[in-house]
Amino acid sequence: MRALAILALATSAIAADIPRNATEGVYVVALDEFGNEIHKRISEPLHSAPEARSLLDGDDELYGRDDWLANENTPTYSTYCGCGFKLNTKDTDAAVADLRKQAGFGTWYPHTAMYSVRGSTVAFMCKRGDGKGWGSSSHIGKLLKQATSACGSYVPGTAHQNQGNDGTTTSNIGIMRWYAGLDFCGKAEGAGDHSC
Repeated sequence: MRALAILALATSAIAADIPRNATEGVYVVALDEFGNEIHKRISEPLHSAPEARSLLDGDDELYGRDDWLANENTPTYSTYCGCGFKLNTKDTDAAVADLRKQAGFGTWYPHTAMYSVRGSTVAFMCKRGDGKGWGSSSHIGKLLKQATSACGSYVPGTAHQNQGNDGTTTSNIGIMRWYAGLDFCGKAEGAGDHSC
């Protein structure tokens, strides 16, 4: 019985079900002392959809670089693709811009996940295990470029770097079509396709 409870807690640590009453904005997901998910809205939408694309095009100047991964020799990546689907470009650009702006120059976040909802798209970063997850604007951009390269432009996809300088794997970072109740962290590695 105790082993089952521990397994249930370990499994729930990577879940993140978007609540039915979620509105556009940036959220963090944490677990309370009983193991229940708490979704806390930490920001209104930060960018209008029209300005998001131009902000993403100038991302190096706007967001800086990611020092934690700067010394990687030959990083390897894992990608997961939702082939056959396309996301709304404006919603996706806005969700990604908001998530990247919130992550800023980089932070170790203690939450299960951080995500941004805009229109029909959720952009997210989810921890892949216990402890803290790493997130920065440039790291999000780097991994979304890997997902785009493997999956295609505006195709739902997730990527993570297999090993950082300190031997840890990075968070799953990706984009999906969102709906109430979506467990984007649970589905982040669920796609059977690694490229389209």
